[in-house]
Amino acid sequence: SSMYTIQSLWTIAREQLNVTAIIFNNASYSVLNVELERVGAERIGPKARAQLDLHGPVLKFAQIADGMGVRATRATTPDELTDALAGALKRPGPHLIEAVVPPALSGLKLKLLPHLLGSLDRMPLSVARMLKRKIAP
Repeated sequence: SSMYTIQSLWTIAREQLNVTAIIFNNASYSVLNVELERVGAERIGPKARAQLDLHGPVLKFAQIADGMGVRATRATTPDELTDALAGALKRPGPHLIEAVVPPALSGLKLKLLPHLLGSLDRMPLSVARMLKRKIAP
């Protein structure tokens, strides 16, 4: 979704705003994959699946931000993310941290999620809340 609003980086650079943006880059439209399953699409061809994959060419948000004048860091581990955030908070001005994360949902989790979401309203409220916290803490 960050590709829909990437121009905001230019604005925070132009205005020299003290904003630190964090993009969690999972290299896919993970939410759209879930929605595709929710609508019951059973046979998804390779072309349709490729439309929800951001692996080629690889998006490098830190480089995009740098090109717009925003100080940027790419973090691939939790320690790198912590260090990048600490560094950004020490210096005034705009910052971007690109946190590279694995796809949130795949395999069996991706297949089961639409069914689980569709049944939440039929579950006792306490169970539904617990499941929601487990799915999206």
